[in-house]
Amino acid sequence: MRSLTQLLFLCCCLAGAAQGLRQKKDHHTTDYAASADESLFDLYDEDIAAPPGPKEGWPHTEPFHTTTDEQLAYNKALDAEFHLSNQELMLSWQHRANMNIGNQESKTNPHNLLQEGIRIHRTHIARPEGATTGYYTGVTHFRHVNDPNLITFLFSAGRHDGGSNTFLTIDTTEANPFSTAQEIFLDEDDVSTYTWVSAYTQKDTHNGSSILHYALFSGGSNFLYVGPSKLYVFEEDSNGALRREPQVLWVEEYTQRQHARMCLLEDLGNIYDDDDSLVSMKGQPDIIITGTGGLDIYSSLDGNSWHLTRTLPLVNQVNHSNPTGTAAFMGVTPIQNRYLVISSRASWKLARENELPDAPCLVYDYQKDIVVQTFSWGGQSMSVAAIGDGSQILLGNGGEAFIIGQPNLLYQIQERTSGEDGIDLELSDVQLFKGESTLYVPLERVDPTPDSSSEYYSTPRSDITKTRQVKSFPLLDDSSSSEEIVLEVNSAETCNLYYRKNEDYVSMILPLPGSEGYISEFHGGVYARGGDVLMLGDKVFVVLANYNGNNTVYSFDSQWLRDEDVSLAEE
Repeated sequence: MRSLTQLLFLCCCLAGAAQGLRQKKDHHTTDYAASADESLFDLYDEDIAAPPGPKEGWPHTEPFHTTTDEQLAYNKALDAEFHLSNQELMLSWQHRANMNIGNQESKTNPHNLLQEGIRIHRTHIARPEGATTGYYTGVTHFRHVNDPNLITFLFSAGRHDGGSNTFLTIDTTEANPFSTAQEIFLDEDDVSTYTWVSAYTQKDTHNGSSILHYALFSGGSNFLYVGPSKLYVFEEDSNGALRREPQVLWVEEYTQRQHARMCLLEDLGNIYDDDDSLVSMKGQPDIIITGTGGLDIYSSLDGNSWHLTRTLPLVNQVNHSNPTGTAAFMGVTPIQNRYLVISSRASWKLARENELPDAPCLVYDYQKDIVVQTFSWGGQSMSVAAIGDGSQILLGNGGEAFIIGQPNLLYQIQERTSGEDGIDLELSDVQLFKGESTLYVPLERVDPTPDSSSEYYSTPRSDITKTRQVKSFPLLDDSSSSEEIVLEVNSAETCNLYYRKNEDYVSMILPLPGSEGYISEFHGGVYARGGDVLMLGDKVFVVLANYNGNNTVYSFDSQWLRDEDVSLAEE
């Protein structure tokens, strides 16, 4: 049996000293025009924490190797060390909470959660055999239909530095299905600049025994390369197993879109053009791509080919005379089977100039192909999610380890009463936290070094964030349940889970120890970029995709998120 030090070395994302650069560029990637306007590109200001890759090729380190026994031993040691190092922190935090929270507040203050007895587990997912990078950018999953105990997770990878997308299938009948999990390359030779991933499951109408799972990866860029977005399909057999290697169904003509930031697979229903011709068929997934070129929707009538049906340019686009304008569309979420809510961001350089962004979020009617509302001017909005019963929209603002200063805000969906067709989003009277600021202030540039978890345990809050993603999940499978978890993925801050009920203020908060990331002397910063939540009975699993590090799983009992089950003991 290898020592813990050796196991830690084996499972470190980029273990050991770098062995130079392996000059490897995927043949699918395409050179960006050499004559591009660098000064204008600079205005778009890509992620500061992920600088453009080198001209001579992608950075790599020595290949990763592990075995099932080594991975199991490593995760057992990691979990024991994690519990030991954070137990004192949690007890210390609880002592402070007991001193500062009166009995009458014990049911409403979000600092109720961390008490004696809580047990959070942390597991690392092994990278694929032979992997030389770990530049993960997003995560999602699909549940197998014919065997619901099987769940497949998908990870996008790349961004500026280049990477290969991965996946893994877990069996949820196991006590800890992630303890020996190891990712598999989707296509090891496809090293590109992927930024996000989305999944969609469809029953094959031509063959009732076949289930199709689609996986969409959005293609990003650095200054030299633009990677196209790609759509894959996994086929599931009657026993619930995946029949064969995933197949590529669609490759984006990237020149129509420029550089993608996020993507979404969603059935948008029947869509008609102005001449009443059907351009999208209900029952088929639509491809939605956002980025520096705006938003594109690709639709299908037969499930075999996809064509461009909608294009929405950036609103208030950045240029030399408008440096605070919109640099990219980011997150997107569908509502009411008719609209897309789109988040936007401006250049990150605004933090240096102490200016507010001028990048509004949008409500887009994709049926009529019009923008019905712009809102949240002044925000740097990276992500958007419909939460509660779908009547509220949450914006995730901030997004960079180097930048801070924006709250995550809730909006209420209101039907227009003046007889005019459409909806409006209005700032909600009930935000995540009582007394939370709803004012946008100029972005501030800060030290990207993550503080210790103890610093965040003392002041977990949603009004000054570095949020990359927000997402809502029901706490129970029962669709009528009013309980939900809101996942907030932050860079250089702890990622948090918020519990709320009946669309009221958050009553419980769980910061995930260590999720704030760290800076390595060997390979720089390791930060979370995306997250997913899986509910298995009374267990909660939070999967974080880490840029420049191993993907991480946190797990705990769901009772720790329920205020009726967990409260500070009355004295």
